[in-house]
Amino acid sequence: MAFMNVFHNGYKTLALVALIISLHSGQFVTGKEIQCSYHFGLTRTDARKASCMQNAFEDNLCWLTGCTLDGQTVGSRGWNTLLFDDCTRGGVGPPTDGIEGQQYFRRSDEVEVEGSKTKGWWTCPFSTPVNKQTITCHLC
Repeated sequence: MAFMNVFHNGYKTLALVALIISLHSGQFVTGKEIQCSYHFGLTRTDARKASCMQNAFEDNLCWLTGCTLDGQTVGSRGWNTLLFDDCTRGGVGPPTDGIEGQQYFRRSDEVEVEGSKTKGWWTCPFSTPVNKQTITCHLC
């Protein structure tokens, strides 16, 4: 009979370990799709993660491998492939194309982009279709 109790306790331990693993992994992957319709930008502390915000109040820390743009993973494309056109520095000067975004904030009729190569902030109108692109993240 004692021999049977050893197996019975072993199953309890195995079930407990499986429960702990499944609950623990749920903390990291919500499975919820978040559209970065307000803000997207790489974090300064971990190059593998990004800030993704749907609104001005809730910031989500997401793995880049779970973020997509036009169906492609942002991390595999390279962040610098996010380009914006017809941009000015606060409405001053001639419009510039090919601004590589480091982060963006979407407003009602424009997107504010921090350039990665062309340092500083740019204002890019939504009237230019490419400027309407939005990143979506899943692993937050």
